[in-house]
Amino acid sequence: MTKTEQIIKLHKKGHTVNQISDLLCIKANMVRTIINRKGFKVNRYKKVNVDNKLKQFIYGTVLGDGHLTKVAGAVKNSRLTLIHGMKQCKYVEYKSSILSNYDITNTVKAVSWTDRRFPNKKQTGMSLRSKCHPLFTKYRKLFYLNGSKIIPDIVLNELDAFGISFLFMDDGYITTSSIILSLCGFELEYINRFKKMFYDRYNLEFNITKDKRVKGNKGYRLYLKTKCFDEFKKLVSPYILKEFNYKLVPYTRRVL
Repeated sequence: MTKTEQIIKLHKKGHTVNQISDLLCIKANMVRTIINRKGFKVNRYKKVNVDNKLKQFIYGTVLGDGHLTKVAGAVKNSRLTLIHGMKQCKYVEYKSSILSNYDITNTVKAVSWTDRRFPNKKQTGMSLRSKCHPLFTKYRKLFYLNGSKIIPDIVLNELDAFGISFLFMDDGYITTSSIILSLCGFELEYINRFKKMFYDRYNLEFNITKDKRVKGNKGYRLYLKTKCFDEFKKLVSPYILKEFNYKLVPYTRRVL
């Protein structure tokens, strides 16, 4: 097989110019020239094969603390961003490792921010930013409507236990005898759909409660009925990191 044939074969598999250059030990400019001469468009981004693990990770993370953000300037594609407190740095590393398997992690670093909910206001934590990629642009179009985050029907139809586990680790809270899923960023109509999905698919019953600190048609939470706690635990526990095992033990079941 000639070098040209090798280049075109790798290009059709989704490799970028720089990747082909490294694999074949050819200058990037020559690779680019050959691709253009053969009438193909250069791949600016590596092709990502979206398997169910990656899809569920994105679903659960965006339903939780993650955001699909546009980047200012000439960059056309979006990225996945998230921040967790410093106590959850291993969780950020875990999320970064998942993205690294698809070569779409960019940076993980320590950050600080101001949060009016806490007395000292200034908080510290770890942030993760993915690479900008058409994949995240696609999901941003799915999850955002007029700049506000929504819960698309396709996500509710496809969300499984692995995806739910990320939402729980992000925004799940233990109570006296059960758990709460905080979904404050979503309007009531989406919370109702989420509640129905849990009941129809997993026979899990939730009540909807309102966080009075959040004004308007947001600030809603799903409160799991106590009788359903063990079934919920069975659903998500295979995917929960050991750092979050405390979320699976209600206060009434803890041994002092």
